[in-house]
Amino acid sequence: MSDLGLLLTPALTALGVCTVNVLSQVRRSKRFQTPVDLTPNLLMTRYPLVFIHGPKSLFHFYDYWNGLPKFMYEHGYETYEWDLPWKNT
Repeated sequence: MSDLGLLLTPALTALGVCTVNVLSQVRRSKRFQTPVDLTPNLLMTRYPLVFIHGPKSLFHFYDYWNGLPKFMYEHGYETYEWDLPWKNT
């Protein structure tokens, strides 16, 4: 195998993995863009909703919760997102 082939194979593999990852993230986010009818304060909870996500990884870099905390807040639910040390890395 030539030197070009040794460099090209891992690069194309990484490009393929990144492309599949981006497409799956876009597809996941489109699922939550469909209109959902929530009645404000219909499903009251005893405690607020707390969203904590793990460290960013290659597989979850786009939007970890797909805008769910914002959506729930806009519909009258009390939500919190904790800023943990790895969130802004």
